[in-house]
Amino acid sequence: MADMEDRPRLSVVQVLARWKRLDEPPVAPGHADTFWTQMNPRDRAFAFDLLQGVIRWRGLLDCVIAANLSRPMAGLDSAVRAILEVGVYQLLLHGGVTDYAAVDSSVELATAIGLPRAGALVNAVLRGITRLNVRVQRSSLLSRDSFPLDMERRMVFDRPIFPDPHLNRIGHLAVVTSHPLSLVDMLEKTVGSRQCQAILIGNNARPVITLRADDARFVPPPTAGLIRHESPGFFIAAEGWNDQIDALVAAGLLSPQDPTAAEAVRAMVAALESRRATLPSQLQLLDLCAGMGTKTLQMARTLPGARVVACDVVPAKLTALQERMKEAGVKTVQIQGADELVGRTGGSCFDGVLVDVPCSNTGVMARRAQARWRWPSLQHADLANRQHELLETAAKLVACGGVLVYSTCSINPGENERIVSRFMASQPSWKSWTIEQQKSILPRVVSNPAGRCDGGFVCVLSWQRRDQRSGSAVLPPSVPETR
Repeated sequence: MADMEDRPRLSVVQVLARWKRLDEPPVAPGHADTFWTQMNPRDRAFAFDLLQGVIRWRGLLDCVIAANLSRPMAGLDSAVRAILEVGVYQLLLHGGVTDYAAVDSSVELATAIGLPRAGALVNAVLRGITRLNVRVQRSSLLSRDSFPLDMERRMVFDRPIFPDPHLNRIGHLAVVTSHPLSLVDMLEKTVGSRQCQAILIGNNARPVITLRADDARFVPPPTAGLIRHESPGFFIAAEGWNDQIDALVAAGLLSPQDPTAAEAVRAMVAALESRRATLPSQLQLLDLCAGMGTKTLQMARTLPGARVVACDVVPAKLTALQERMKEAGVKTVQIQGADELVGRTGGSCFDGVLVDVPCSNTGVMARRAQARWRWPSLQHADLANRQHELLETAAKLVACGGVLVYSTCSINPGENERIVSRFMASQPSWKSWTIEQQKSILPRVVSNPAGRCDGGFVCVLSWQRRDQRSGSAVLPPSVPETR
């Protein structure tokens, strides 16, 4: 085996071999990690697809392997299991490689990782799968001998492998779409059978790279490989990431973001513009959980005259925020730690506060493949409490008559509508909170990449001071008293 030729497969197997528990998937190496930088661009793209593909499809891959294995899956060495998963993914889903090459390279990987005796087992299992007479049919029918590739096509075997969908629809969907049973159950109850199936299948589509341009006059260079998204101001990297896109992002002309993720800032801007007459000339805005600063930059660019404060509890993110704003040439953003912010303000002083809280990522599982496997072991009650606490904290920083935006990239009502209801019920009597807008957006996967979008949730709230004698709301002054 040529070492350079098979480095992508070997590197992917080494990462996947660390995946001991299904609910503890490996963290993909970062963009600057030597895992990627040691490879040329072609090998890097190949390795990325293999790694993300196996993580995404592991439930189905393991089911197919188990059906062609004479011993329990639990008894396999983790590296051997990873080799089999990579091999089956290449055979069934990757494309661009012959069955012979997929089997042969997998057998050689066993020797490369120091387990030459496992080569016979790898060979037997994979060759058994090549004899399943696999074929693709145009049908959305659920059956024991097939799994869906998309909403119109399925891959069919010559014998039943999967649970019976007529006896156990949830169990069948969990296996053939490669999702945890409890997650499928939640989605089925939340959005119904048809939409649940569409979301699960959509989560297995290769995600597209979507980028936001804040300048409406921006025209991408013809050689950048960018096409316009259906949402104004957004572009799709039709041929994947490249050096030109990297340069455009570094220059602050583009920001990697999905249209759904942009809804939170757009909703804030619309709400602020609608009450412009009662607000000060220079708006004071806060991005409470700023992370890497994508929404912070969107706020600063959309409302260039505003003063924007961005904060996070993670020091490394604060450093990245500072670097990103400097890189983009934005000077109206102030970076602060969360503790420093609350201690300095001592109360409400912002006209607009965005709190994009940590969540389960159920709206972006096509993009974040590991998130689905973490769902069963998430401490959902603790997560909900944290989300409520952050919303409570954000609310205390909103000036009277200002706007509070709560957002997630989840479609789980327990992290969205129920958190907002809990918040509304917990507020002091002297504050009259109003839900101005509440929107849950389901993931949309269509054949045209320019029409795709993630799922998420946005809620816009505002408050007025309630008159203690009459109980009626008092309109805020043009300049809030707390300023």
